[in-house]
Amino acid sequence: MRLMLENISKLYGDTIALEHINLTLEHGIYGLLGPNGAGKTTLLKSIAGYQNITNGTIKVDGKI
Repeated sequence: MRLMLENISKLYGDTIALEHINLTLEHGIYGLLGPNGAGKTTLLKSIAGYQNITNGTIKVDGKI
């Protein structure tokens, strides 16, 4: 399985939560680390489909 994030951005009004995230994850175990307010939860909710992204695409095995 391959998860691809291409140019992901998320805005809440004028606040930028995620800006131009590009990431490809293959099969394995990964950790997501960062300070409070870095956008970790926003990124995971977007990947899971619980919230819409402002720009970019999320693909699983090449499918949107």
